[in-house]
Amino acid sequence: MMGWAEHDKDQPTIVIITSDGPEHRYVANRILEEFEVRAIIVDRGRPQTRVQRLQFLNKRYGAGQLVSRLLLRITALLFRDSNHRQRDLLRVLGRSARDFADPDLVRYVDGINTLSGRTVVEEAGPDFLLIYGTGIVGPKVLAMASVAALNLHTGMSPDYRGSDCTFWPIFNREYQHVGATVHECTELIDGGTIYARGQAELHTDDGQFGVFARCVEIGAELYASTLRRASNGLLDGQEQDLTVGREYRAVDKRLRHDLAVRWMFRSGEFRRDALVRPGTSASSTAEDQRRPSQTEPSPSSDGVPQPPWPSVSVTIVNHRSRDLLRACLESLRQY
Repeated sequence: MMGWAEHDKDQPTIVIITSDGPEHRYVANRILEEFEVRAIIVDRGRPQTRVQRLQFLNKRYGAGQLVSRLLLRITALLFRDSNHRQRDLLRVLGRSARDFADPDLVRYVDGINTLSGRTVVEEAGPDFLLIYGTGIVGPKVLAMASVAALNLHTGMSPDYRGSDCTFWPIFNREYQHVGATVHECTELIDGGTIYARGQAELHTDDGQFGVFARCVEIGAELYASTLRRASNGLLDGQEQDLTVGREYRAVDKRLRHDLAVRWMFRSGEFRRDALVRPGTSASSTAEDQRRPSQTEPSPSSDGVPQPPWPSVSVTIVNHRSRDLLRACLESLRQY
């Protein structure tokens, strides 16, 4: 990918494509702190009638998968996940997650890949497209970026790609793979060239949503550092080896997985185990959490070069979750 220094314009035109949750507002506002942004395009998704929604679900999922999704939805309602998610995101990300800092930049579209959505992007004339938290952005939109289309993935690619990539490393007890990645946005899901990657240092007390929020926090810093590097010259990345790791789909997550992770937090297993895994540590200052340091790649002790992306880390703190009966988990383990 070419660097911005090779262009003859004073400033790049940056366009953000995102959604409208606390995490999306936080990432957009972090970029606004340091860079001029032409537009923040919020994709609300294509409107669907109830019949269209049912037809989509029937086409995408089999009967067993539909039942699984329904059970997960009921479980989330029983545990009041929506309330806990909102609370933890605002607790971790702070005021910057409440509103877009410059509402005048916000443009709402109902489907980024529709004609009207593409028109809004085209009118903005992006050099850089910064994508986070939307559905799949089609090739016609990606091609409108004159320099690069980038995506923020709250997961450590290539090890964890696709859906729920802050959940699966916990389920697999691979805590060193909880983090975020900035990569080239292509038709491959989370499979483009990597430009930056960061690991979260897991620290005891966050629940699932706190862990996710810390990955968002890392990802925002990675986006800023990637743009900073691009503005100073060539931005080198590394192609992903897609034979490494796995691409997870939403349907891969079943009720037994969900309950198992809930129990890991409730029982204290996460708190006990995460602190002794390689790549984690026990403390971090508030300033470290807000602006983690950036480091350039260097050879490892055995002389093998490390991947050419900077690494950042933050601390995860505090945790609240609801009681979960072990008997319920055991009875559903074979689900």
